[in-house]
Amino acid sequence: MNSLSKKDIRVNKNCVVDSFRSSRNTYAENAIVQRRISQRLVDLLLTSNRCKYNSVLEVGCCTGLLTDFLCENCEIESLYLNDIVPEFCKLTTARPSLCQVRDVLTLPGDIEHCSLPGELDLIISSSTFQWIDDLDALFEKFHRSLKEQGILAFSLFGPGTMGEVRKITGKGLQYLSAKTLLQLVSKRFKIIVQEDKIDRLFLPSVRAVLRHIKDTGVGGLGGEKWSHSQLRNFEKRYREDFMTEQGIPVSYFSTTIIAKKEI
Repeated sequence: MNSLSKKDIRVNKNCVVDSFRSSRNTYAENAIVQRRISQRLVDLLLTSNRCKYNSVLEVGCCTGLLTDFLCENCEIESLYLNDIVPEFCKLTTARPSLCQVRDVLTLPGDIEHCSLPGELDLIISSSTFQWIDDLDALFEKFHRSLKEQGILAFSLFGPGTMGEVRKITGKGLQYLSAKTLLQLVSKRFKIIVQEDKIDRLFLPSVRAVLRHIKDTGVGGLGGEKWSHSQLRNFEKRYREDFMTEQGIPVSYFSTTIIAKKEI
């Protein structure tokens, strides 16, 4: 893993859980970019691989955005749903799209510490792996759980995500560079597809940006509370540095990879 710079913040899994849990009722409506990324991931999977799977693991199911796209476009016999917030696993099992899946099983908890089923055809995840402490070890774990020719398909956020906030505060999540990510995947998998994408939302105010971050749970890094003067200064800086005719932007940079297990 890359070493942390002074601007990088280590992931506190407890803060991540609390933040996403608090966004349970607002996530689906506000996760506009996450929805786009999930749809692109499934679209790339469909164009690069088969659409029938016996056994699938979804990592970080959250409220079921990716689950819907996956189940509406693929034939799946058994689906394992994982999320670090246990309530999300239960919530997602109620999605109407799952009615066509024969067996739906839940695997709640931190995927880095969960015991995984074997002989999986597909492991898929969207907008989750940026929260992982040791992605190299997790990819090794996935490699052991996938059957021969099994597929690893995922999207994650990368450097530049919420760069506007980072520029003003000097702090942000540590993201893997595309080069490092590709090196980690290539150690155990053959990369079939790799796509980088920039998504920007334009919101009416800086406060709307902050609400968006809170309502999607993606600000779950913990840290100090802002005073009123710090908040006003942040808003002023954000408007001065980033205001456009379209509104106030918040940026997301993502990488999508479809890869096949190599023996």
